[in-house]
Amino acid sequence: MDQGDEKADAEIQRGVNSEDFVQSTFQEPGNSKKSVGNAATKKGDLSMVLILVTVASCLISVQHGYNLWVLYNTIGLLPSFYNITRPEEADFQITLLSITVTIFPLGASFATIPAGWLLDRFGRYRDKLETCDLHELVWQGICFCVGPLYLGEISPRSLRGGIIMTYHLFYFFGFLVAQILCLQDVLGTGNGFPILIKLFGVMPLLQLPLLPFLPESPRYLLIQKKDEESSRQALKKLRNRNDVEDEIEELHQEDIVEKSEKNMKPLKLLYSKKLRRQVIAIIVLMIGQQFDGISVAYYYAERNLRNINMGIYSSRFAKIATTTYICISIIIGIFVTDYKGRKFLLLIGFGVSSFICVLLTMAMELQSVISDMGYFSIILICIFLFAHAIGPGPLPTVLVVELFLQSSRSSATVIAQFLHWLLSLIIGLILLYIEIHIGPYSLIFFCPFGFAIFIYIFKFIPETRNRTFVDIRGKVTSRNPRRVHFKMPSPK
Repeated sequence: MDQGDEKADAEIQRGVNSEDFVQSTFQEPGNSKKSVGNAATKKGDLSMVLILVTVASCLISVQHGYNLWVLYNTIGLLPSFYNITRPEEADFQITLLSITVTIFPLGASFATIPAGWLLDRFGRYRDKLETCDLHELVWQGICFCVGPLYLGEISPRSLRGGIIMTYHLFYFFGFLVAQILCLQDVLGTGNGFPILIKLFGVMPLLQLPLLPFLPESPRYLLIQKKDEESSRQALKKLRNRNDVEDEIEELHQEDIVEKSEKNMKPLKLLYSKKLRRQVIAIIVLMIGQQFDGISVAYYYAERNLRNINMGIYSSRFAKIATTTYICISIIIGIFVTDYKGRKFLLLIGFGVSSFICVLLTMAMELQSVISDMGYFSIILICIFLFAHAIGPGPLPTVLVVELFLQSSRSSATVIAQFLHWLLSLIIGLILLYIEIHIGPYSLIFFCPFGFAIFIYIFKFIPETRNRTFVDIRGKVTSRNPRRVHFKMPSPK
């Protein structure tokens, strides 16, 4: 350990704020006007290499969406089987359906537990490569931890939100592919279902050749592996320019500021007083992602299409159109999030979805009296889906990456994704029961969650748009973080 590290550790142990310490220790004379990460994003930052790396990384998400939709599509095939085995017990049939559907998120939730260790031990890129050989449930749980985290760490800060949201876009594109293949004219029959399942194994064969070309995360290389030169080369490749010293300096700054957070495992993170605000924030956001009523709204979308005499077969095409509409909404969110900000979109998303829950409940209750109310319900559902797609759906994942520094980020991702799958499991178990017992009032059950989370975001979630990770840390702790300035050696 050199003198700088010894001094840093001693100061941190005495309770001195690490941002204040690194300012006084590492600032070079004559560099006071230079600020880390404040340079505007260069045009070359959105390089062709970065675009290709983003697309290659998100292909795994296509498979994830495809697999999940095919699994949930079995709800239409399983009732006939369960009616044959136990036709006299409707509640027992519902229980079997719920258990069948929730096996997937149950397995994925436990698969996220070792993801943090894998991410820190083997790196972001290598972990993506190795998950292609894992069992399906384990693979799904880990890849949803690796993908957004990797994209967040390779992105320039001015494009970070949109690039991470791209993973969510490809996830719904996988939904769209599955919905088309699940049409009765394609493979949506009892005989075609085994072929749909076999495609689970075909997709990784198409993705695997691309993964070795992905560069490792520059942040992981410099901060966790202490390999500055490899980090610099990865940045040059991703940014398509040779001058990356501003970002290298930013990585050094984050490395010093987070010295007290090294080896931050998930359980340690949960008990950390210093990071309690961030942990509470991701818990609240992940609850909001699942409990804003999106599952009920999506469930009623097809039912309302049937109520306006569209028919079951035609409503299948309408559902494909709905997923296409969601993809377009996410694309709008991708372009807006780095312009208007995460907090703005989250407030719009939760505010609108909570209000629509009330209106949609009233509209569906009046359908038996006013026949044309079904069309109004469809309009409300489209507004709801748009509000979810630009905010509560993808942005919690973005904020999980942004609210934490390098050494605690993978553990935070594990906690967030474990909650994601656990809450998916709970929704899958209770949704059918709620719908059967209270019908259209199911949306009212989720309404208080949306309003409460709206208030929490307004009061406690900082805006993270176009900020470095250290700047975001200062915003969370209600302090203005001082910057670290390094006199970097000229690259060889």
